[in-house]
Amino acid sequence: MSENTSATQRQALVPDSAAGRRFDAVLAELFPEFSRSRLTEWIKTGAVLLDGEPVRPRDPVRGGELATLNAVLEIETHAVPEDIPLSVLYEDEHVLVIDKPAGWWSIPAPATRAAPWSTRCCSGTRRLPRYRVPVWCIAWTRTPVA
Repeated sequence: MSENTSATQRQALVPDSAAGRRFDAVLAELFPEFSRSRLTEWIKTGAVLLDGEPVRPRDPVRGGELATLNAVLEIETHAVPEDIPLSVLYEDEHVLVIDKPAGWWSIPAPATRAAPWSTRCCSGTRRLPRYRVPVWCIAWTRTPVA
């Protein structure tokens, strides 16, 4: 394992009330700190097992099974927030809306070493749009989502 990765091992019991539902959907509820798409990829690579056996994301659960997650997390960035001027259009304890300065990216670009605006001005935000928009709306959260 490199310095840019860390391992996580977690287990959770599938509730009986989840019987008949898709494994990936139930897993997203059991491990809310990870996105459903990331969990689905881990299921497909065998990093997530159900009662010690690999299953498909769409397979239904019975309830009472043990879900085991053994995944390697990649550390995406070590950037820190910067004190930069923002044109704030609206702000409360839940939402921040800013006017996007020209030339700022929503997501990290492989060809540049600059951090995306989300890291530069609002550490801890997630699920940002990948398309170009002149205004960004950010939902504040207390804990970052992986």
